Amino acid sequence: MGRINQEIAHLLDLAQQLQEQGKLVQKLVEPSTDFHKMEREMLINMLQEMQQKAQEQEQLKEYWQRKAQEQEQFKEDLQRQVIRLLDEIEAIASGNLTLKTEVTPDVIGAVADSINQLVDNQIEILQQLPPDAPIRQKFQLPD
Repeated sequence: MGRINQEIAHLLDLAQQLQEQGKLVQKLVEPSTDFHKMEREMLINMLQEMQQKAQEQEQLKEYWQRKAQEQEQFKEDLQRQVIRLLDEIEAIASGNLTLKTEVTPDVIGAVADSINQLVDNQIEILQQLPPDAPIRQKFQLPD
């Protein structure tokens, strides 16, 4: 029986060692609370960064939409100004020198001012002609 007892004791000793090794392996495999905390913090930070990036992208989208609207409005305003100026030029070209183009503080206004100066010069030249001159009859002059 001595030998059987020794074998049983040896087997019990091995079983205890295996059990202790299993506990050690389980501790190594099992995530620690510190690891979970660090992992959770990293995930929260990533989500916050993603949220911040999404907000920044939304702000950029809104900014570019406003810029596109402003540019569209500028284009429409410019088209209206050009059409108005062309209408005024057409009336002047048909001989009505009593009209003045509208001078505004932009590039179109500078063109309009130049046209007004051109018309004023033409009026001065026409007024130097006799009232019954055929060329003068083609124009309506200011009083």
